[in-house]
Amino acid sequence: MRRALTIAAVIALAGAAGVGAKPKPAKVAPPVAAPAPPLPTSVDRFDIEQFEALVKSFGWQAYVPGNGRAERYMGVTSPLGMPYVLDGVQCPDATSSSCEAIRLRYMNPLQHPNAASIAREINARQFFLRFRFQPDTQGGEPYLFPERTIILKGGVSPAQLKANLVEYDRWMIEVIPSIGLSLPGSYTGPRPQRAAPPAPAAPSGSGLTPGLYSMTMSTGSGSFSQNICLTPSDVRDPLLKVAADMTNGGSGCSVSNGTGSATMQCTGRIVEGNISATGMSASLRFSGNALIDTDSMGGRARIQFQGSASRTGEC
Repeated sequence: MRRALTIAAVIALAGAAGVGAKPKPAKVAPPVAAPAPPLPTSVDRFDIEQFEALVKSFGWQAYVPGNGRAERYMGVTSPLGMPYVLDGVQCPDATSSSCEAIRLRYMNPLQHPNAASIAREINARQFFLRFRFQPDTQGGEPYLFPERTIILKGGVSPAQLKANLVEYDRWMIEVIPSIGLSLPGSYTGPRPQRAAPPAPAAPSGSGLTPGLYSMTMSTGSGSFSQNICLTPSDVRDPLLKVAADMTNGGSGCSVSNGTGSATMQCTGRIVEGNISATGMSASLRFSGNALIDTDSMGGRARIQFQGSASRTGEC
């Protein structure tokens, strides 16, 4: 038979085993951060989280407005501080609601009095980016929108995306000073000297400066107005031909030799007539008489007319 332990022995054993002592807290391992998802090897749609990670991996900054997940665009900044906007757009031939292209735009508004001619000239000599232009609804100078669209349909590699960003950045740093505008204050690279604003094309031929002209003409039965674009080729014609074309809706007349007045023959509503004209570099006045086609069925009528036109800006 085993002997019962004495009270002294029980206390001794309890002390030895730590009975009654405050337990030490167990050590908890720190949470392990989930590894970032690997960057894609091919991108075929505009996923804003994915593009944010890609742009940052290129050494650019990325800013997603708001909570970022309901937006379809993000702000990006190049290593030299140039600010752009990246947004999702539909491809021209898209047949579904999924976004299959991205558009890179300059963040700051570009306004220039010669926006239309600048856009046409730059678009004519390169195809990497497209310049759009539109009038200012408040009556100020028109806007320029230099854009680069990257088609994602079929998949684009991160290296291709980075190459597009870098090339667009290079173009903008070159183009902005070349049209007489300033690079943004955030830009930290060398600043090319701004070009002087381009002067209007020198008048020639008619003496008129190319551009958009607002023309008003009145006859015995009423008056009307229209805008007519005179290109550099148009203003190389004699003033009397320019005036005759205006009376005929913008083109289609030939005139006899003359310095202040001439006979004219036209294709269109005017059949033939006589016209006189005077002009300066940005305006002209004209008057005369014309035989007009009244009904496209052989009807004719003789009218007296007078009109004027003034240059309002670029075409």
